[in-house]
This record gives sequence, structure tokens and C-alpha cells, in this order.
Amino acid sequence: MALLPLLNWIENEVSSFDFDGLYYFFRGSLFGFIYMGAFHFWFFQLTPWSSTLSIGVLWFFYTLVLSLFYGAVVTIYAYFRDDFYHMLLLPALWTGMEWLKAWGPFGNPAGSLGYTQTGFPPFLQLASYGGVYGLTFLVVLINVMVFHLYRRGTIFSYVNGQSPRTFNPVLFAVIVLTLCWGAGRYVLKQKQSFQPQTLKTVEIGRAHV
Repeated sequence: MALLPLLNWIENEVSSFDFDGLYYFFRGSLFGFIYMGAFHFWFFQLTPWSSTLSIGVLWFFYTLVLSLFYGAVVTIYAYFRDDFYHMLLLPALWTGMEWLKAWGPFGNPAGSLGYTQTGFPPFLQLASYGGVYGLTFLVVLINVMVFHLYRRGTIFSYVNGQSPRTFNPVLFAVIVLTLCWGAGRYVLKQKQSFQPQTLKTVEIGRAHV
């Protein structure tokens, strides 16, 4: 549920005044800077091999570069978030951002939300099909659903002043989580039922003279 504060801020800001791309890019980058900065604070453990100033400069500029990806995601989402299909927009943007962020000579997959599922074996099994990015999509999707259930009581937005389609958001959330959990449990069961071939143990005696 780590994205709920960010989603709540976007909802409040978009509703209060006209869209300002630079404003959202700056605030999104600030979120990314704090997130990536905290995640890479371990850089300062390298002080035995370099000066604190050098490491601090490296940490600052590297974190700044990574934060720009988050600024782009927040800006695009804030601009299109009133679209009918906004529920899938943020998961798609966030997943694509994490994929792009891992590319290039300075690419870094650290901080991917998919890694948060390492403590939940049933959901972790879905990585067999979608990798860590598939898990990221699922995590962000659940965050968006929970947020809209809390704020709007519905998954869908109002479009052009018209009421959203009739839909039971609670049922939808339950179906998504149940399918993911069930699929993960099935994969786990398949792995547990796999019996490797029995290995024969051979004792080698040592002759005593």
C-alpha cells in the first residue's frame, strides 16, 4: 500500500487546479529522489575506499537521474488519470518505467516493487510467467484499486460528467487477488509434488594396512 499517499496527493492536486506539467514532474521527481535516495543510502558504506564527499556527490547525481523516471510517470498519470481506463494506466506506466530504468550503462532495477513479494510465496510464483515486472504490475494495480475503493467507492472515474459503468469494485478486487493467489498456490503445489530421482549412496571403504 506504499503508493496510497502518492495517489492521494495526485487526486487532491488534480482536483484543485488546472494541469501544470512542470509542477507534477517536479513533485514526482521529488518522490523518486526520496525513494531512490533512501534505497541507495548504502553508498555511504563505501567510505573506507573513497572520501565522503565523493560518495555524496555520486549518491546525489545518481539518485537525481533515477528520480526523473518517477517524475515522468507521475506527470503522465496525472494528465490522463480521468480517462475511463485509468485503473490500468498507472500499473502500465510504473512497470514500463521500471523496465526502462534498468536499461543502459547506468541501468538499475533496484527498488522494483515486484521484489516486495519475496515474503509471499503464492504471489511470488507469478514471476514464473511475468518476471519481476509482472509482479510490479500486480502490486501497483492493487494499490490503485484500494485507493479508489477508499476515495471514490468505485474503481472507475467519471468521464465527461457521466456516471461510470455499473461495476462492483470489491468483487473485482477479490477476483484479481483470488486468481493470483490461486495460480501461485497451484504452481507451489506442482513444485512440491515433483520428486527428484533417488540418489544411491555408495560408501567407499578405506583399506587399513
